[in-house]
This record gives sequence, C-alpha cells and structure tokens, in this order.
Amino acid sequence: MVKRERELTMNITLSINEKTVEVPRKSTVLDAINASGTYIPQLCKDPDMKPIGACRTCLIQVDGIKGFPTSCSLPAKEGMKISTDSDQVMRMRRGVIELTLAMSPGDHKTNTQSRLSPNSELTLAAKNHSIKYSRWDGRKREGTDTSNPVFNISMDSCILCGRCTQACQDGHQFIGAIDFLGEAKKSRIGTFMDKPLIDSICTTCGQCLSVCPTGAIEIKTPPKKSSKSITTTCPYCGVGCGLKAQTDDNGQITQMLDDPNNQSSLGMLCVKGRFGYTFINHKDRLTTPLIRRDGILTPSSWKETLEYTTKRLME
Repeated sequence: MVKRERELTMNITLSINEKTVEVPRKSTVLDAINASGTYIPQLCKDPDMKPIGACRTCLIQVDGIKGFPTSCSLPAKEGMKISTDSDQVMRMRRGVIELTLAMSPGDHKTNTQSRLSPNSELTLAAKNHSIKYSRWDGRKREGTDTSNPVFNISMDSCILCGRCTQACQDGHQFIGAIDFLGEAKKSRIGTFMDKPLIDSICTTCGQCLSVCPTGAIEIKTPPKKSSKSITTTCPYCGVGCGLKAQTDDNGQITQMLDDPNNQSSLGMLCVKGRFGYTFINHKDRLTTPLIRRDGILTPSSWKETLEYTTKRLME
C-alpha cells in the first residue's frame, strides 16, 4: 500500500520538442507543455476546469501514436516524445484555426478579420501560426444580447468552445444560466427558452466573461489600462475570495480578476467581488470616521473614535 502511494506521488519525465520536462503523475500532456513554457493554443481549455477537447487547437504529434491527438485530453506517460512544432502538426493546427476564425465576421477577399479582440486567445493563436485572416467566409450569426447591465454577449465572435457554459454550470458556479441551444449550423449559446440574459437565472457573476477566449462576452465599459496587479482578499463577506486587483499608475483600481490560487474561491467570484469596486473611488465614500454630536455626524480622528467607541461599550 505504501509503495503504491509512493508511486502515485512520484513525478514522470517526458520530452517536449526535445526538451526534458518533469510533471506530477496524472498530468495531461497539455500540463507538461505548459510547464515547459512552450506555447500551444488551447481555446476550449480553461486552466481551472476539466478538458473539453472541442476546439482541437492543441493538437500534437507523439512518437508511436498515429494521428494528431489533443494534448488536453491525453494523459502524460513516462518517456513520451512529443512534438508541437513539426511541419505536419503545424499544418493541421493552422487549418483548424482558420476554420475557427471563419466563425467570426471577416472577408477573405479583403483580408480582414473583424470583431475579434486584439488581445484574445484566438487572435494570439492566429498570430503564432502566421494567419492574418481566414480563407473562409463566416456564417450568419445571431445578434448581440445587451440585456445584462454589466456585460454583452456578442454571438458574432463566439466560436462555440463551451468554456462559458462549463464555467456557468458544473465547471465553476453551478448556476446553469447558459448552455448550447440548437444544433449543427444553428448551434449557439443561449438561455432557457432562448430569452434575453436578463430574464434568466444569471447572477452576473462574470465567470463566463473571465473564461471567454475571443472577447465574445465583453464588459459594457472597457476597463482602463492597468500597470500593476495586487493580490488581495474580497472585503464583502467572510468567505475570503481571492482577488487580483488591477491598478493604474495612480493606484486606482481598473479591474478585478479572480485569484485561482486562493483556496477559498478557487478562481470563482460573485458579482460583488468581480464588479463591485467602483465605490472605492466614489465621491460619497467616507474617508474619515464620524461621531454623532447633538444629532449631527461630524468628522473625527481615529484615536478619538476608538476612545469614544470603547467608552460606549464599557457603559
């Protein structure tokens, strides 16, 4: 029994593009690739969720294995020799990415690809495979759902990777506000009875927004450019969710991101934790203690306030 437990905790060694990598047992090949610092697209794989294997952009070549398996769903084994940049696998991935790009608006005749966020994971994948636009015309897509007060769902940029539905359902939040609707060419992301998001059971937690690889789910007011990230804890309740506060050069918060390393939240946030930070710089926010004197709240020092409070508690 002890020997078996020791075997399970031992690491395994494999080769990524002739570079030796050591990872824990039960890791996937994608885990090993990421650990090696090698770039590979992974549009449907969120680091905090189980692999879906739907986008096929993490295809690899493995010695002794026919075809091009997805690295996210392939268990890593001792002695594996993996290639992510051979001519064959690069050609395969390039074709997949071109087809994926065709799901968003573009015109191969004018060499343009519109609507995609310049910082999206899909844009990065295309850039790393020397693809400026798709050779294929995009299909007709549904309009943008703007009913939610915080973010929009722009279906014309959706690649149906499934990350948002997984995050909303059993992957993270266990809410189930959105899922796949329709089938084949009519497949899309939507709510029960295909109603506007505001009429669904959505809690506006923004988990779908945080995992979208294309920018199809985008906040209504784009955050300002940040220059620093500060790890902190959400102050709203006693759960202790982890936050990555993004601040500008003046120290003002521009955006709140989740902290996947926080054991209380594990990458999950509610609407208050993710979006409820504007009060910090609000003009009506109290910045000094107040003591009621003759029925009127008047500013006071912290020392005086603590002495006053202690005195009242002792009465």
